[in-house]
Amino acid sequence: MKHCFAFVMLSIFLAGASPAASAKTVNVPLDVFPFSINVKDYGAKGDGVTDDTKAIQTAVNASISQAEKWPVRVRHWGHLANGITDSPHSEIVFPAGTYKISNTIVFRRYSYLRGIGDAVIQQTDPAKDSFYFHGLLRAAVENLHFEGGKIQLRFWTANAGTARVSVSKCVFSSSADYAVECRSYTKVLLTGDSWNQSKPWPPYDVNWVDGMPQLTPNNAKNLQKWYNSTLVNINHCKFENTMHAADLSGDMITVSDCDVTTNPQMEGAVFSLGGRANLYHIKGLARLDATKHQYWIDRSTGGMFSLRDCDFDTDAPQGICLVHAALLPVATSVILENSRVKSAGCPEGALLWIAKDTEPNIISINGVTETSGKPVKAITWEQTPDTATLDKIKDQPKGAETDRIYKLQIADNSANVDDSAPPIFKPLTLKPIPTSAIQETYIPELSWSYYDLETQAHATGKVLLASAFGVDQDPKTDDTANVQKVFDAAGKQGNCLVIFPAGVFTISNTIQLPPNVTVRAAGVATFVMDDVKKDIFSAAKANAIAFKNCDFDGGRNGLNINSDATQKSRIAFDNCSFYDQEENGIQLLAGKGQTDEANQTELWTNGGIFATMHALKTNAAHSQISTFWAINDPRLDDGAFFENLGGQMRVQDMLGNPTLWQGKRGKAPANIKDWQLSKNTCWIENWGKLYSLDNRFGGESGGMCNVINQSTAGTVYIDGGETRFYNGVTRKAVLYLAKNPKLAVLRNISSVPIRVEDSWVVMNADGSDGRNNSNVIVRGVPAS
Repeated sequence: MKHCFAFVMLSIFLAGASPAASAKTVNVPLDVFPFSINVKDYGAKGDGVTDDTKAIQTAVNASISQAEKWPVRVRHWGHLANGITDSPHSEIVFPAGTYKISNTIVFRRYSYLRGIGDAVIQQTDPAKDSFYFHGLLRAAVENLHFEGGKIQLRFWTANAGTARVSVSKCVFSSSADYAVECRSYTKVLLTGDSWNQSKPWPPYDVNWVDGMPQLTPNNAKNLQKWYNSTLVNINHCKFENTMHAADLSGDMITVSDCDVTTNPQMEGAVFSLGGRANLYHIKGLARLDATKHQYWIDRSTGGMFSLRDCDFDTDAPQGICLVHAALLPVATSVILENSRVKSAGCPEGALLWIAKDTEPNIISINGVTETSGKPVKAITWEQTPDTATLDKIKDQPKGAETDRIYKLQIADNSANVDDSAPPIFKPLTLKPIPTSAIQETYIPELSWSYYDLETQAHATGKVLLASAFGVDQDPKTDDTANVQKVFDAAGKQGNCLVIFPAGVFTISNTIQLPPNVTVRAAGVATFVMDDVKKDIFSAAKANAIAFKNCDFDGGRNGLNINSDATQKSRIAFDNCSFYDQEENGIQLLAGKGQTDEANQTELWTNGGIFATMHALKTNAAHSQISTFWAINDPRLDDGAFFENLGGQMRVQDMLGNPTLWQGKRGKAPANIKDWQLSKNTCWIENWGKLYSLDNRFGGESGGMCNVINQSTAGTVYIDGGETRFYNGVTRKAVLYLAKNPKLAVLRNISSVPIRVEDSWVVMNADGSDGRNNSNVIVRGVPAS
């Protein structure tokens, strides 16, 4: 996740370039691609004076109309189920300038927005939202600066399955409310087995008159917060003087590498986070007002939560509370780790404040430095809990032991942090993991990302437009020959940047990639292969290959890449998705592709969806996969979704949704009878060194085995996140030891504390409890 905040901007407009001229390598940077939807082409001025509301909305409507022409049916599992529609769509670009708006711009199911240089969206009405995304499935916003208004980016997904929100390299200034909101609502909140009969309810009713939206706010009583099956990724953004930063809920929320400076008039929380949420590398400065009650994070709805490697300060001698938590013990956690905080002097008197009659399953506060040097408690409770309280609120089954449900770890914090807790927690407090074990199992983040490869390719001045080679946007056209021409030209040019328009590109034969090429779609491009015996893309002796905003639908492998074991190779995918491959979304093998084969290949992927038979098979020396949906094909049988064939693999912020149509909780469609697959499956099979951080090993169909270890020389580290592993046809374990690793560490893994027959958190190959192995350490796992 260590991208530079400002990446190289594209700066020359070539919309008027002739096809003949564009067919050659363009030796100057680009900013607006000929096939992008440029708001200025629709009348926007960006002069800071003109009201550009109507022009921008007209451009947005054009994008919506275009996307409706390109429906792609995915996740149909070999036509065994109905699947979903995910349409490619052109980017909407805002050249540098200040775009004044006086009303809310409304986007719908799909949108990709990109600013160029300093592109500012200035809302002149403080009571109105700037951009509202109504019933979205997929939205990305990149490099825009928002000023004024109420909520600047408001996302409503209607609890749509596999929805995605990505906000990157944006600046948010002076919002009157939360700068960013992503929530799902319902009018009638049903619970228990009837929860999914609740009906989605938007914050606005939207009516269209002459192409312009008319918004009618729904009454607050109709907006009860609801489940939100959404992956939210906010990264490398700045929040400047916003009343609040972000109000987010989802199945996975990741906020990383952001700077936050608060408005002194703020009352309440900077971040309101529901569902499963993780914060990394946040630098915050709270500007205080003694008349306001301010704190950094509100956790009032369930799920796991982690805060790692952050720095929170104030502009005054006193601090503010870091976290307010009101979580019931239903697979919930609060993890604060390796961070700098100023909280001394706050009304709560602690880093973490816990509301009356609530208690998360897991509390872990480790390596936190309180920077003022003044005394502060690690935790305070609104009302000191007792045995009766903990027993009343604990999760099912009612007879579960308290020491199984509640886990507490406080260690290695600065000396001024008081780690005392009520006596009831003394027997529930766990010993810390030895530092040596943490160090031995650690795998660092890669020091580079997709943007490094794009920058290198872009710096050569070699930019190819795929449209210049006859590639069109018509789904009915077989684009194989023309797409191959693009990459043949890229191979002759050497390392270069290839730009594809949005659209559906039908491929009937495998496309051969050159060893060095970076591919970026101007929006979202989908490559479709119907032949399940052919790969969509293939590369030999790959050295530096990168894709951004591309979907790969069908085929045997989405990409089948081979690299030279002796050469340092970098392969990257940013915001790419893989659907319905018969084998792997990505197969990346170095050298002969053997397990434990020494090589220098590195793989970086971020965002997107893996919804295929297997997501990834690789023996790369170092692979990093982060912030993505993971949904297996239900035909997966006796296999793993990810295969780490001997290198170092770091998996982080996975939103796993297992699809198993057999077992105690299998839910096959009504037309599927006598399903004999889905047996002995797992998320990750490891022949090397595995590092798993804050992943949701999901519970649909009862979940499946999280990790199978096949290495005696490697290590396994699983920290944070959430686990399920109870399906009756899989190995019922978080970690299954086909072979005993050199060292395995499991800590702070949220789960429903149910003891299921024949299940173990760590399971030996003979089916026995593996926690007693001398090379296995388990701390803070309620299911244990």
